[in-house]
Amino acid sequence: MASDFENAGSGKHQRPQPGCPAPLIWYEIASGELAPESTQEYLQHATGCDYCGGLLSNAVSDLREETTAAEARQIAALESARPDWQRRLARQITGKSSSEPHADPWWSTKRVRWFALATAALAVVVIAVQPLQLQIAETLLASAYSDQRPMKLRMAGAKHAEFKVERGPRQSSLDRPTTLLVAEALISIQMGSHPSDSNWLRAKGRADLLDGKYEAARESLTRALQLSPKSPDILTDLATACSQKEDYAQAFEYLSQVLAIKPDDPVALFNRAIVGEQLHLYRQSLDDAERYLKIEPNSEWASEASVRANEIRTKIQKHDQSHAAPLRSPVQLVMSAGNPDLRAEVDQRIEEYLNQAVSSWLPQAYPEVAGKADPAARQALFFLADLTSQQHNDRWLSDLLRGSSSANFPSAVAALARAVRANESGEYDAATEASIRSHRFFRASGNVAGALHAEFEQTFAGQLKRDSEACRRQATASLSESERYSYPWLQIQLGLEKGVCSALMGDVGADEKAAHGAMAKAKTSQYGAVYLRALSFAVSDALDTGDSAYSLNLAINGLERYWSASFPAKRGYALYQDLAYLAESDGRPNLRVAAWRESVSLIDSDEDLLHRAMAHKALADAATANKQLRVAEQQYAEAARLFGLAPQTGASRSRRLENEIRTARLESGLGRFDGAIARLTSIQDQVRPLPNNYLVRMFYSTLGELQLRMHREAEAEQTLRPALALAEQSLATLGSEVERMNWSKSAAPVYLALAEAELAQGRFQESLQLYEWYLGASQRAGANVQPRKAQNASSWPDPSQLPSRLPLLSRETVVAYGLLPGGLAIWVYDDRGVRAEWIPKTTQDLQDLASRFGDLSSDPKSELSALRRDAHSLYESLIAPVEGRLVPGRTLVVEAEGPLARVPFEALLDSNGHYLIERWPVVHSLGQDSDVRLRNVGTISPDLSALVVGSTASSIADGLIPLPDVAAEADSVASGFHAAIVLKGPDASLSAVRDELPVAEVFHFAGHSLSTPDKTGLMLTNGEHSDSPVVLDADALRRIKSLSMRLAVLSACSTASGSGGSGGFNSVTEALLRAGVPHVVASRWAVDSVEARAFVEDFYRNALAGQSVSDAIRLTSRKMLSNPRTAHPYYWSAFAAYGRP
Repeated sequence: MASDFENAGSGKHQRPQPGCPAPLIWYEIASGELAPESTQEYLQHATGCDYCGGLLSNAVSDLREETTAAEARQIAALESARPDWQRRLARQITGKSSSEPHADPWWSTKRVRWFALATAALAVVVIAVQPLQLQIAETLLASAYSDQRPMKLRMAGAKHAEFKVERGPRQSSLDRPTTLLVAEALISIQMGSHPSDSNWLRAKGRADLLDGKYEAARESLTRALQLSPKSPDILTDLATACSQKEDYAQAFEYLSQVLAIKPDDPVALFNRAIVGEQLHLYRQSLDDAERYLKIEPNSEWASEASVRANEIRTKIQKHDQSHAAPLRSPVQLVMSAGNPDLRAEVDQRIEEYLNQAVSSWLPQAYPEVAGKADPAARQALFFLADLTSQQHNDRWLSDLLRGSSSANFPSAVAALARAVRANESGEYDAATEASIRSHRFFRASGNVAGALHAEFEQTFAGQLKRDSEACRRQATASLSESERYSYPWLQIQLGLEKGVCSALMGDVGADEKAAHGAMAKAKTSQYGAVYLRALSFAVSDALDTGDSAYSLNLAINGLERYWSASFPAKRGYALYQDLAYLAESDGRPNLRVAAWRESVSLIDSDEDLLHRAMAHKALADAATANKQLRVAEQQYAEAARLFGLAPQTGASRSRRLENEIRTARLESGLGRFDGAIARLTSIQDQVRPLPNNYLVRMFYSTLGELQLRMHREAEAEQTLRPALALAEQSLATLGSEVERMNWSKSAAPVYLALAEAELAQGRFQESLQLYEWYLGASQRAGANVQPRKAQNASSWPDPSQLPSRLPLLSRETVVAYGLLPGGLAIWVYDDRGVRAEWIPKTTQDLQDLASRFGDLSSDPKSELSALRRDAHSLYESLIAPVEGRLVPGRTLVVEAEGPLARVPFEALLDSNGHYLIERWPVVHSLGQDSDVRLRNVGTISPDLSALVVGSTASSIADGLIPLPDVAAEADSVASGFHAAIVLKGPDASLSAVRDELPVAEVFHFAGHSLSTPDKTGLMLTNGEHSDSPVVLDADALRRIKSLSMRLAVLSACSTASGSGGSGGFNSVTEALLRAGVPHVVASRWAVDSVEARAFVEDFYRNALAGQSVSDAIRLTSRKMLSNPRTAHPYYWSAFAAYGRP
């Protein structure tokens, strides 16, 4: 055997050296028969001997083969199987028992050998205690990080090392630290036996980070987080993975979550200072760095953090000083006329100088009172005119001054200056009046340049007053006239006003085009500040169209440009404001707060007190949403102070009152009920007469919720009733999805609080009726009825509707879930009556759980054990409290809204390990108001007329490529009906589908769906223009006067929801249900095309065999559930039944 061993593997080409042990020693080491001290001595020898390294590798390989039961018993009897032996070797491997305290562990040698993998495998053989194995892996990874620090961010547990950027890729995987090779082998083997262990997944993620495999690291760490939610260690590493992928926004959010759990975590603080700097959150980064230095002032990392803090501090100070430096006065400009650097210096802030010229120098140079002209101001104006003409090809100021001899010129420029100053201070009515006066004088004297600028100021004021139609009309005419002249700055501004007013009227595309056109023109004419304004518009447009990644990239680029030069503070403020809105849209509350903080720090130097007050209020709102209540309290107080100092207009008074109401709401959250009541009482008389429906409604809903918290339910009911009537009034006027969503945010608290007030008083049926009234709001939206008086009883639900419906519910049981202000309400009703369960505690944890479960279910790669854990937790919260009322043989009808609407109830798991769909058929309802509109029809049969669409329409711009199997799916579905019209390929056009829909009894769509904020629907071809796809959206469906449809199956991605996952006006599914279609099968998330086809084909087999729609869904789901390949809920719970059971 010894002879064979000597000739085996890579060792056969080497000669034994003096001191090499006998070959059989390596089998003793691999089998664990040798003591750990001797084992380490021989392993150290193997690190420098290729001959012995090869023998060790083969020994380990031989012993890693499958063992018999007898061999397993022999191994268990080995000395190495004893825990004390394993611990001693673990201490030896981790270097903790070295006789030289400062000596490096044996593995840190720079001679990287291929036998490292064999050494790691050996560790697996001889160490059977998993915690010790994990400790070894973590120590190895920390050492690997310090050997070759590959990133700026810290890795927990690792010693400080200099960050070195390597040029070019490594030549070989063996260029990696030995410790990383050993750790990877150990982790790889452990992952084989512990694939769903969050600790080993984290270790794998860290190894991938060190190896530069950032996407793989993020996948492993995401799985680890699914298994151990809110783990600070995993969140920290996941932030590093995101940062290495340059996803700094998500990295910032993860690190902020760590600091919410462990506020003084040094690694999270150190890392967030770095990540925040990448997002230009300099003040937050400076705070983090300084806070870190207080926690670890003597750490090896402290000097690096100190350098970073000093660099950020210097950057902020330098930028602040550039803003603090005043512009040169006309006299100073004249006196510096001989300075060769003057033109370049002025040109760096040319737009600020132009603004100063219009708002101040023109009236000084050409005063309305004769004999008081400032000659220096005139000289300064002509200097600027020449500079802008030469450097920017802008003739506007030159042309304006050419008409200065006109008798009307002084009055015209005085009025123009007043308009500019009024717009800057937020007095838009005054700005409008002054700009109209200026325009009249300029036109009378034939000064086109002056007239166009006056028109711009009027348009700007109109836009901010939201007089959108007049604004767009004025901007369009002014822009057209200005294009006859070389006035680039004015053309850019007029183009932006035209675009934003178009967007306010629903034409986001026009605004997007205007913004990019303005950016190009500003770049050509070298106007940096107006370029940033245009870029800010482009950021908002990208967000409105659903492209948040592009929007974020634009915002970061804009901030980089802002900090690289001297621009007006408002330009930076606007970009940080965009970043805050983007963070809010993407569900990143910590980034939202940080962005508003940067905005506030910039705008606080502005003269516009109203603007500053609104910024502080926005920061307070963001802090409130993120549960940073003390910060919110401070910011509301500062906003109140500024509102009091700002010019008192109707708009400023309304905003001040809103700030007071929100402050009272915050005080209620802090438990200061008496203070909140006193605050609301003090403004009650000011609020009542306001024509602002939104503000009055907010006041009453806040007061009502406060009374609920104080257990004064009867008073709360009386307070909330007028607020609900006001909500119903505004509901009738809604005409767009944006208006509907805004209404829902502001009005929902009224309905939900009133439902809680009724429930708390033991009136279960009345509380359910109010909740159903709320769910049915979209049915009543946009009815264009005449506003009713506040106390009109017709604003209330019909009390007879629910009792008359109950006897009809003999085959189903309805379960309605309400996330009310004070807890979770669960109503159960059917022909046996109405019951309610009230769980009076905060629902935030439940909402978080629902959101996480939705994410797990919609991801086919998610950890099934984590999904099942959350599925059982949700079952205990949502089903178990009413399980006694649910009986076999009935269909379960679920009514849910908000975060609970995302929950695939079918995948909830009971205590016996059974999914809900295994026990009951499940149908989802939009509420009883929707259900009463649904047609009562029979079963689905082959005799029904069917319209089957297989659309190959695609959109590369939206990341949607042609689907190869939709035609086959369409043919398969059509084969089940005797009379089916099939539209495929270019025939699947919007016009063809619209023509056939009115007579179709079954509508099946297979293809792409689109869901962005500005367009949502089923993607179809555009007739002859097949390369330009269009969508069949909710609005198009509403325009079809009569539908005879019984069943609609929408086999595409995310067809159950509208934009951003919402229901409502732009949800195709809801539009079909509102049109009376009794059965709609739609998808919750992006589906796998192949498995979606399998699902719908099996569904039709069941439905056409006489099963109800809900039973057909259930049978298909259970079939896919029984197949290991499709057992993940991603496959079988993607499609849900909506409408009737």
